[in-house]
Parts: sequence; structure tokens; C-alpha cells
Amino acid sequence: MVKLSADAIVERLEEFGMVHRTLSMQTEGEYLPTDVDWNNKDVPHLNEVHSLVDDITCVVERNMQASISLQKVVGITNPLILVHYDAETNHQTHFVTLLAWTMVTDHEFIALSPTRTRAVTTYTVCSSRFWMLFWPLIRALLRRNYRQLMSEDVPLRERRGLLRSWGYTFRGDGELRDIRASLNVHANNVFAPDPPAADPPVFAPVPVDDLRPDRPTFVGRSDHLGLLLRREGRRVSAFARMCPHEGAELDNVAVAHDCQTCPWHGRELEPLAVLDLDADRPAADTPWHHLEVVDGKLEVVVTDAGDAKRRPAPAGEHAARP
Repeated sequence: MVKLSADAIVERLEEFGMVHRTLSMQTEGEYLPTDVDWNNKDVPHLNEVHSLVDDITCVVERNMQASISLQKVVGITNPLILVHYDAETNHQTHFVTLLAWTMVTDHEFIALSPTRTRAVTTYTVCSSRFWMLFWPLIRALLRRNYRQLMSEDVPLRERRGLLRSWGYTFRGDGELRDIRASLNVHANNVFAPDPPAADPPVFAPVPVDDLRPDRPTFVGRSDHLGLLLRREGRRVSAFARMCPHEGAELDNVAVAHDCQTCPWHGRELEPLAVLDLDADRPAADTPWHHLEVVDGKLEVVVTDAGDAKRRPAPAGEHAARP
């Protein structure tokens, strides 16, 4: 398959009499190039995370995607045909047309240290000389759009960087991401440290009377061993604090119809365990914990600190529309 680089596309457009202007912007943070690569190829998050984009994905191959992207520009929704593909390792190219302009974008991911990455986005706008008179306005719109997109994308990258600092890895690490793999939001793609910590975390007992229906109670940290406890009447539900799909934090997710909905991809997650406080000895188990009420306190004991990938998607979980 022939895949032109961003520079090669611009050169071809110049052969047809177009001129171009270029704008580069960058972000950097505590995450890896593969996290930026994943973020840019993650199809389902487009309609869940981004406020300025509604995406209709039409073609998905291993390293190429074509979609109809309904993007808001100065409050007006514009349908754009967007093509996105790998140009080379740590380089992605996409191009889009709008009225008299063609925009070619180069994304480069530069490792600054073993844990820190700079992501450079270079926009090249091509048109006839007359339409390039609008470049000052286009440049201002690109800068504003970039700030909005990064305010929504960078937290995803930083969250994965945080999980990596805790020893987690992700399916697809060490290779160019397969865009098709992003479509299955039921897949559990977060791998816990292997081998697990020799000493699993010890959680302080939680007085049952402190469990209230108007606020959650957090146990541990927001990894696969952390729990979010919610009480409704004489029932206590233990929810995950991390989505096993791609690692989203679930601490601030509302519970509706007894399910959490992942803010990244719309996956619905049922409780990991439910305790009936009216039982003779209230107790329940998750794949990694034993929960039991003893002397008016809820004790949470880690029984298996092993890998989250061993947990199948529970029955009743639902996929969001890509």
C-alpha cells in the first residue's frame, strides 16, 4: 500500500498550484509514545470524550482509518472526510478538506526520557493564494481547536502514565497499534504488575454506619484492586475504581441502573460484588477480594492481587456505539 508522508502530500499539492502555511504545537507529559499512538487511534473515544467532534467511522484497517467527522468550527457543524494512517514509527499522517482548503497533519511522538514524551502536531493548510488570505483566522481557529482537543486527550495519556508508574502495562505495548483493536470495548487491555506485589495492600475496615447513600466510599487507590462502595438501603455494592478496558478512572462516574458507564468508551460495568446487610453474616467476593461485615465494620481483604486480564467481561456489560 502506498502511503504518502505529510511532506509528500504537500509537495504534490504545490505541483497543482497550491500554496501552504504551517503551524506546529506540542504537548508533553509523563506517558510513553505508545500512549499517544493509542490515543490517536482509539476510535470509540471520539464520540465519548471530545465535545467538538461526532465521528462516523467508515473504514478501519490495521493502520488506516477513514471517517466522516462532524466537527464544530465557530459553532457551526461541518462534515469533513478524514483519513488517518501510520506514516512510519512514531509518525502519523491525516488529511482533511474543507471548502477551498486542504489540511495535512503530521503527528510525531518523541521520547524525552523512559517515562516522558513530547507529542508534536504540525498542521499544514494548503489552498490557492486568494484563499490563503484567510490564514490569520484559520491559524487562530486551529490554535483554539488544538487547546480544546488536548484538554480532553491529555488526561487519557496522563492516566495511562500514572498506571505505568504503578507497574501496569497495556495490550499492544511494543508495537504499532492496530486501530481495529480499539473497536472492542469489552476487551480487558490493562495488565497488572506481574508478578504481583509480594505484600498485597491492607485496607482499613470501614464502619457500616459510615457508608451513606449520598456519597461513595473509596477503598485503596484507583487501580484494579481499588473499590468504590455505594450503599442503597440494606445493600452495599462494590464497584471498580478502574475500567479494565483501557484504564479509565471511575471514581467520579455516576451509577445509573446499578451500572457505571466508562467516561472514555461508554462501557457499562456492573458491581464487582454486592453485600446484603440483612444476611446472618454479610459477605461477598470479587475476583480479587473477600468482603465481610464483622462487628459492624466492612472488612476488605485482597485474596488475589493477580492480573486484571484474567477477569472476563461480566455478563450484562454493554458496549457503546463506536
